[in-house]
Amino acid sequence: MNKGVRINLISNLDENSRFEEIKSPNQVYAWFLHKAFIDEGVNPILVKDSKLRRGHPPEAEHTIVISAAAIKYMIEEEGYAQRLRDSTSGKLTCYMNTDGLRSGAWWFDHCFTQIEPRRKQPKKYICAGWGVDPSYSYPEQDEKAAFLDSKILRRRDPMGLREIYRCYDDVLPKLGVRVYNPTPTYNRGKRLTYPDYQALLRKCHYFLCTQLGDGGLNRLEAAACGALLVVPAKLYVKKTMRMLNHEVWRTEVDLIRVLGESVDVEANRGRALEHTWGKVVNRILDIFAL
Repeated sequence: MNKGVRINLISNLDENSRFEEIKSPNQVYAWFLHKAFIDEGVNPILVKDSKLRRGHPPEAEHTIVISAAAIKYMIEEEGYAQRLRDSTSGKLTCYMNTDGLRSGAWWFDHCFTQIEPRRKQPKKYICAGWGVDPSYSYPEQDEKAAFLDSKILRRRDPMGLREIYRCYDDVLPKLGVRVYNPTPTYNRGKRLTYPDYQALLRKCHYFLCTQLGDGGLNRLEAAACGALLVVPAKLYVKKTMRMLNHEVWRTEVDLIRVLGESVDVEANRGRALEHTWGKVVNRILDIFAL
């Protein structure tokens, strides 16, 4: 039914983009959604968001806006959203790494979310989930190692991060845990490329969370590499963590206990691999078929 259907994917990528250069989350989403749609016999087209500020997208049955920049242009720039609508014979939608939009939702027929949407509008907000590709995310652990996520947030302290980092800094050397902390990872600014980032995640037994409640693509990828997600209680949100294996810590004693236990790499990986990009695109295609 979906064979040959054209779907525009609006992101920071175009059809000339190279895998070795992708860095940001929206680029990762676009790349793997593109790949999964092709596997389903669909004809996806990567369209760069900035080029549409002056030009028109190709004609397509459906459009999925992935980048936050494109949503911003739709809201702020006259004609941008209308060009997307005019080029789309079917449904104009977005795919978000959050549970809802603060503004701009009126432009879309459907908003696909990665986690259960906070708004109770089942025809508008639909959880498509997120996925991981096991050909890039797999275990290569040797020495005991941990990935300390987003230490760039030391510059701010909205959730008591200084105390959280102090605990990590005190405990990790005592336990002989090697720490990988490239700054930044998926944050704004100069990022690691996706292949380089995955190479680090594959080495780690633990992924030390430092962001509030975010289920997060990087957490899913870490779990697919076999890592246990280690979450400070202040940053724990059940809604976004329950689908992956994790441990919550409240005190330095808790953290020592968690990092002192053995890690079940295969169990962690198994739960993560339940989430595939193929499942994501099939949920989207089911909505497009309505």
